[in-house]
Amino acid sequence: MSGYQSEHEQVLSVVNAVTKAYIEGRDEPVLFVMHYVTLVVDENEKESLHVPFQSMRHGIKFDLTPKIHGGKCNMTIEQEEFPSQV
Repeated sequence: MSGYQSEHEQVLSVVNAVTKAYIEGRDEPVLFVMHYVTLVVDENEKESLHVPFQSMRHGIKFDLTPKIHGGKCNMTIEQEEFPSQV
């Protein structure tokens, strides 16, 4: 595949992953499970494996508008809101 902002094509593994996130306003971290995501093996990579548009296909809702522009900038899973840092 030739990924976003990639300068060359590469073969990437497709994996299932779990990430531990610390959410503002919560005492304990939250575990997010992701299935069938591409694994980029690059220590300098800072972007998430999580792709909001793929999650939307599974009923997860997003407000991608930054708070400084009047949005919530959050993810909603089963009526529970998870704010983003953006």
